[in-house]
Amino acid sequence: MLVGFSEGDVTRDQHADLFTGIILEGPNKWTVRPVAEFFYEEEFGQAHTVSALVGAIWQVKDNLSFDVGFRHAITNGVNINEVRAGLTYGFPLRLGQQPTSQESCNRFLLHVGLDDNGENERWRNQIRST
Repeated sequence: MLVGFSEGDVTRDQHADLFTGIILEGPNKWTVRPVAEFFYEEEFGQAHTVSALVGAIWQVKDNLSFDVGFRHAITNGVNINEVRAGLTYGFPLRLGQQPTSQESCNRFLLHVGLDDNGENERWRNQIRST
């Protein structure tokens, strides 16, 4: 699977920020699949970051997976190395109700992880058809 993403923001200090990258994952049918992520971030006038992550995702159940990875980044010429771990949990969009056949394929996925400093990484969520 290949996913591309881009995001534009304004930081708390009122600087424009651009974040773009790609994620490559092994086949969903594998219990443990490899993953790689490459991104570039530019906080205009402040910082720029180039980053690469390699790791694995362990699909425990349809709605639960764990991930671990190693990330190397360069921010303003400074090398940064991180070990990351996280989990993804999916639940139906209509809690407490029987979904229709179409809705049964939709899940809200929440990913929470920690970097090597014990700080929360950017949390990600998405609606995905499975």
